Amino acid sequence: MGLVQVSSGIITSSTASVTLTGIDNTDPHMLVITNFTPVTDATYLRCRLTASGSEVSTSNYDYAELLFRSGTSFLDMGGANGDLVNFNNHSNGTADGETVNAIAYLQNFNNANHYSSITLQETGRDTSGDDNGTIGGIIYTVAEAHDGVKLWWSSGNIAEGKAVLYRMVI
Repeated sequence: MGLVQVSSGIITSSTASVTLTGIDNTDPHMLVITNFTPVTDATYLRCRLTASGSEVSTSNYDYAELLFRSGTSFLDMGGANGDLVNFNNHSNGTADGETVNAIAYLQNFNNANHYSSITLQETGRDTSGDDNGTIGGIIYTVAEAHDGVKLWWSSGNIAEGKAVLYRMVI
């Protein structure tokens, strides 16, 4: 198996969002997020799919996530018919180490006959200073082709970070 880089966003100064597109076949793709940091406290990393390079904001996003938290017990979460998804459901901020690192697998994106889905694994530190991990999945419940993802914080800009989209070649 190999990885072919499709798109990347390297953020070194305050930026509202990053959109990674270029999925043009039915191969699975992998999204790697490194040191994503917000400019404001108590904010959530959000995600939407893109079609023809534009974000898809209809209320067809479903998700299920299990959050592991060092400061308290785990949390089992889910939701249906949202117009976006919190990529991780713990808030991040500006204190040292409050970043998000993640690997997500994107499937059926360039296939108009199936639902697009994402499985994710994420680690980070929240605004309480607790280390967290998230595993889960996102599904867009309309069969249509998508070509990428958009990431942004629920409040404020992205201070820094890197997001890279790869095609998985078998």
